[in-house]
Amino acid sequence: MTRRLTLALLALASLCAPAALAQEEEEPTKEDIVRESGPICSEMTDATRRHVRKFRRATRQGNANKLVRHGRRFVQTSRPYVRELGRLDPPFEGGRGAYLRFVNNTDLALDRLREYLRAVAHERPRKARRRARHSLTHVARAERSAEKYGLRRSCVKLLT
Repeated sequence: MTRRLTLALLALASLCAPAALAQEEEEPTKEDIVRESGPICSEMTDATRRHVRKFRRATRQGNANKLVRHGRRFVQTSRPYVRELGRLDPPFEGGRGAYLRFVNNTDLALDRLREYLRAVAHERPRKARRRARHSLTHVARAERSAEKYGLRRSCVKLLT
C-alpha cells in the first residue's frame, strides 16, 4: 500500500512540477527589455532605410506622389516592428510607464504620419502642416520616453 501511494505521489508530482515551474517563470528585467528591443529597433531601421531615403529625396524635389508612396511604405514597413516592441512586457519597477509611452507615442507618430500623407495626397496643405506637427510632437515624446527608460540609441532615434 505504501509503495502504491509513493508511486502515485511521484506520478502526481511529475505532472504538477512543470506547471509549477511555468508559474514561477521570472518576469523579464529592464535589462532584458533593453537587450531585446535593441535588435528590433535596428532591424526596423535597416528595413525602412530605403523608404526614408526616397521619402527625403521626394521631399527635396517637391514630388508629392513619390513622397506619399514612400511615406506609406515606411509606415507599412514599420508597423510590424512597433507591434513587436509592444509585445515586450516590461517589469513594473524600473520605468514600465516610460517604455509603454515610448511604444504608444511611436505608434501615434506613425498614425499621424499616415494622416499627413493622406492630407498631402488630397492636396490639403493646412491640414498636412498640422498633421506633420502632430507627428513630430509624438516623435519627440517617443524619443524622450526611450531615453528616460534607457533604451539603446537605435530605439531613441527610431523615427528621426
